[in-house]
Amino acid sequence: MNLVERKELEPGKVMLKFKGDRETMKVGESSSAQVGSVFFALFQMREGGTTFTLFGKPTYMGREVCTDHDGTLFQCEGNDLKSLLQVPANMTGRAESETIRGVISELAMEQP
Repeated sequence: MNLVERKELEPGKVMLKFKGDRETMKVGESSSAQVGSVFFALFQMREGGTTFTLFGKPTYMGREVCTDHDGTLFQCEGNDLKSLLQVPANMTGRAESETIRGVISELAMEQP
């Protein structure tokens, strides 16, 4: 994963965007497509500490697949690829969920 964007949304509120490829999938008889992931990490300073929010979703040919959970902070790029392209049905976000679960588990192990 590579850091592709760092944005200060407001003082004390920063969003980092990470993107990377994870596999090449066969599409049809003679073509392939690159499938990857995008992750957003939102840090917000509050009295007594910092909150940390993670959000991830699949990418197809380098572009984010829109989901029903994008909201206002994690908007997808442009149009909904699922309606424009033949995006493989197995791009459910499961791989991204498992990655986030792993990160949270690792962070929990670091607690004193």
